[in-house]
Amino acid sequence: MDCQIVPVDALKRCCVLVLLLTHSLASGSLWAQPAAGGRLVVGLKSEPRTLNPVFASDRASLTVNRLLHSDLIRIDRETQRPLSWLASRFESSPTTLDVELRPGLRFSDGQPLTVDDVLFSLRLYLDESVGSPYRELLAAGAEPPILERRPNGVRLRTGAPRAVMERVLDGLPILPRAALSERLDSGKLADSWGLGESKQVVGLGPFRVAEYSAGRFLRLERNPYYWRTDADGRALPLLDEVVFVFGDAAALAARFEQGEVDVLDGLSGQDFKLLEQRASSQRLVDLGAGLGYEFLFFNRNRPGPRPEAVRWFADTKFRKAISRAIDRKILVEAAYGGRAEPLSLHVSSGDRLWFDRASEAPRRSLAGAHALLANAGYVLRDGRLHDPEGLAVVLNIVTNSSNRSRQQAASLIRQDLEELGIEVSVATLEFRSFLERIFEARDYDLAILGLARGDVDPNPDLNVFRTGGSNRVWELTGGAEEDAPWQPEIDRLLVEQRSMHEASARRAAYSRVLELLRQHEPVVFLVAPHVLVAASAGLGNFAPVVLGHPTLWNADELYWVDPNRRTRR
Repeated sequence: MDCQIVPVDALKRCCVLVLLLTHSLASGSLWAQPAAGGRLVVGLKSEPRTLNPVFASDRASLTVNRLLHSDLIRIDRETQRPLSWLASRFESSPTTLDVELRPGLRFSDGQPLTVDDVLFSLRLYLDESVGSPYRELLAAGAEPPILERRPNGVRLRTGAPRAVMERVLDGLPILPRAALSERLDSGKLADSWGLGESKQVVGLGPFRVAEYSAGRFLRLERNPYYWRTDADGRALPLLDEVVFVFGDAAALAARFEQGEVDVLDGLSGQDFKLLEQRASSQRLVDLGAGLGYEFLFFNRNRPGPRPEAVRWFADTKFRKAISRAIDRKILVEAAYGGRAEPLSLHVSSGDRLWFDRASEAPRRSLAGAHALLANAGYVLRDGRLHDPEGLAVVLNIVTNSSNRSRQQAASLIRQDLEELGIEVSVATLEFRSFLERIFEARDYDLAILGLARGDVDPNPDLNVFRTGGSNRVWELTGGAEEDAPWQPEIDRLLVEQRSMHEASARRAAYSRVLELLRQHEPVVFLVAPHVLVAASAGLGNFAPVVLGHPTLWNADELYWVDPNRRTRR
C-alpha cells in the first residue's frame, strides 16, 4: 500500500514536512519542474451560499471566494506573519497603516485596479447600512478608521492606537467599484453575486467563474489577468481549472477513493480512518487540533420560541450543569474517531501563540451537574427534571445533516442530558436550512455548530463574543445582556486589547476574557477537531496548514506532476 498517513500533534508538526518530503522524493515530484495545465476537483460538503465576499460567512462560501478574490495584505499560512499581497508594501504605526498598491493590477474582466476601488471596498466594509461582518474587525467597537488617499495607495488613520491593524486586512477582498457602486447606492448589494449570477463575479483572485450547475458543481477557470508569478517568472495559477463538487461527507470520501475527487478537507475521523484502511496512492494528513471549534449553544434570542427556555438558559448554573453532564472524552472517541481535542474554551493547542496549556477540558461529573441544578431550584420527580416553577425540562438540539460527527455528537449529548432527567429530541437539517433556523427563524433550543478562527490573533473573537457580534449565534437579537452582568467587561476588554502594543498587557486582557468565559459558560465548548485532509498523489506544492484554508491556501501554486493529469478534462 502506497498510502501516506501522517499523524501529527502540536509537538511533532515537523514530521509533516519530513513525510511529505519522503513522498515527494519517492514520486519524483520534488525535482519535477512545475508545469501548467489540468483540472483539480475539490469536494465541498455544501454549496456556497453566496459568491459575494462582503457577506460570506459559511465555510463553503469562504473557500470559493478565497480563489476568486484577493486582499491587500495576507497572513502567510506557514509563518503566520503578514505579507504584502495586492499591496507592494505597507507601513504601520500605532495610529496609521499606509498601504501602497502594486502597479499594473487588473480585475478578472481586464479592468485596471485603482485606488478608487480600494477606497470603495474599505468604505463598503465600514458602512453600517451594508451590515458586513467585517465592519466589526475594522472598527473594533470604536470609531472606524479614517480613510485617506495616498499617491498610489491609502492610509487608514485611527483616533486611538491599534495593535496589529494590518492583520485585519487579510480576508477583506478588494472589489471593483464599477461593478458594485450602483448596486450599493440602490440598496441591492446584498442580493448581488449570488450563485444565480455567478458569471458576473469580478475579482482579483487566481480564478474566475466559468460554469455553475445547481446542486452539482461550480467550475472555476484560470484568471488570465492574475498578477502573481512563480520564482521562475511564470504566470500563476498553474492549474487551468478548479471544480468544486458538492455532496455529503460519505459520498465525497467515496468519490475520493475512486479517484473522482482530488482534494478533501474537513474529513471526519471516521472517514479518515476508512480512507486510511482502503486508499492507495493518496496522501492523508492529520495536522492535529485546528483553530476551529465545535460548540453547543443555547438560544438566548429575545423573544425566544419558549419563554421557559429563555429563563433556563439565562441561568449560569443551568448552563454549567449542561456542560458538566457532557462527556467530552466519549465525544472525541465516538463522534470524532479519536481525532479531536476536548475543550474548555475555544482556543485549542493549534493556536501556538494564545493557547493556555494550563487549561483542561472539564471532566464529566453527573453528580456535579445535579448539584448545580439542585442549587438553582431544579428537582427530579419521577425521573424527570422540573424547573423551580414545576415545568418539566424538555429540549431540542439541532445541527446540520452534512456533518456526521455533529450528528453523532448530538445523539451522545442527548444521552448525557437524559441522565439528568431532561427529555431531549434531535433534529438534523440540510446546512442551508440549519443556518436559516439559526440566523433567521431563531427557532431552536440548543444547537451544535463549528466556527473557524480566521487568525491565531484574538481580533476575530470580536465577531463572536462581543455584544452585537455578527457571529454571536446564540444571541443575535439582543436583550440577554441583563442576565449577564459580566458581559460588558468582555466587550470592553476585547476592544481595549486591540490598542495595546505591550504584548504582556494584551495577553493579560485576553486572559481575563477567557477566564470570564470559563466562569460563566455562555456556550458549551466541546472539541477542536483535528485538521484532516486528503489529496491525490502527484499534486505538486501540496502543503496543508492549520491556519486558514488547509489545502487551497496556495491554490495558485498547485500543479500536476503527471502529464496525464495536466491534460485531463
